[in-house]
Amino acid sequence: MDSTDTARRVFLAPNEVPGLMLGALLGESVAFRRILGARRAGRTGLALALVGLALAAPSLPTVPLLVVLHLLLALFVVVAVSGPVTLRVIEELRLSLWTVAPLLALFAVLRLIWPASWLPAVVAVLVGHLLVWRGLQAQIDERKD
Repeated sequence: MDSTDTARRVFLAPNEVPGLMLGALLGESVAFRRILGARRAGRTGLALALVGLALAAPSLPTVPLLVVLHLLLALFVVVAVSGPVTLRVIEELRLSLWTVAPLLALFAVLRLIWPASWLPAVVAVLVGHLLVWRGLQAQIDERKD
């Protein structure tokens, strides 16, 4: 492996994004490690989540409430997950951004059915953190075996 391959693997490549989004949704440990280890993965996940949030939130005043909910759930997941998988709050936030982004896009479609409701965006945030928690629990179970 030459230095260009090493440099390419350090940074997140645009063609990796769909696979990492799917891998994060499925709770795959390989996707989690790549999201946590790749440079620019945090910024990419944040951009994806903000676009999804803009599409899923019914109004501007609900966005800060969803962000606060997102931060509180990240803290809860970090506290609730114990064992051989240790995670800092910022790392859980990075993982949850990658799981929330496709869910927000899905719930943006539901917003067409309920145009004034903030419920689809809240459900997306809740499910995104639940998926991260489930994926981390699966990693803990793998390490126990």
